Amino acid sequence: MSAKEIEPQLSEERRRHARRRVLKGALVAFDAPNSVFECQIRNLSDEGAKLTLGSTLGVPDHFDLLIPSQQRIAPARMFGVPNTSWARQ
Repeated sequence: MSAKEIEPQLSEERRRHARRRVLKGALVAFDAPNSVFECQIRNLSDEGAKLTLGSTLGVPDHFDLLIPSQQRIAPARMFGVPNTSWARQ
């Protein structure tokens, strides 16, 4: 198989919901919002988001994602490799 035949397969979107690139400020809140971490949303879909945080240390698997610009609070969970920045609603 040539490189030209492989390239389209690698660039195909495999997610059920397309992600939109965004740059939004948000908050990760947990413990009945006694604990809050600032974060950035890098991309967003109907099913999830990619977040960047200073550190995921201390962030539980389940939390609320507060998006002030949309006046939205979404229950979320962390998934993927530890210390990465992915969350799914």
